[in-house]
Amino acid sequence: MLVGYGRVFTREQNLARQRAALSAAGCAKCFFDKASGKNTDRPELTRMFDYVRPGDVLTVVSLDRLGRSLEDLIGIVGRLKREGVGFQSLHEKLDTTTAGGVFVFRVFAALAEFIRTIIVANTNEGPGRRPWPASGPPVGDDAGEGRVRRAAARRAGPVHVVDRQDARHLPQHPLTRCYPNSSRRRSPRRG
Repeated sequence: MLVGYGRVFTREQNLARQRAALSAAGCAKCFFDKASGKNTDRPELTRMFDYVRPGDVLTVVSLDRLGRSLEDLIGIVGRLKREGVGFQSLHEKLDTTTAGGVFVFRVFAALAEFIRTIIVANTNEGPGRRPWPASGPPVGDDAGEGRVRRAAARRAGPVHVVDRQDARHLPQHPLTRCYPNSSRRRSPRRG
């Protein structure tokens, strides 16, 4: 037997479209909640679970009418499967009573587990945690070399600006060449 379930977020939203689609699909009994999909206290969903029997098929207009997250959907469909109840979504044309539908749903479950693993890994790193010590990221081929360079730079003190006369002996880039007898810069020759 086909059993329908629908949900709208607020009391102002209309269930007529979902009711008509589920009736057209052949649902003998339908349950409708007016609550958020994230809300775990959905009385009609609880009544639907009490009503269904092995061999029944829960039908929804769209996956987002049953749950707001992939994890929530997988939990609900897993419970249906344990109770011997099939699941189908009209909009997505997903039907767990067929081999293809079971395959697609298992792919969904694998993706949800993958996403959950990534979230756990990111959470374990924590916000603002650095994978290196407070002295900064390692520099060079070995981390000790970077610490030695930073320590030497701290001992050397602040960088001093060199005036134009002292800078004449330093190597210069052609585009920033200083000309001692002129107050303006000249562009290098092109040729």
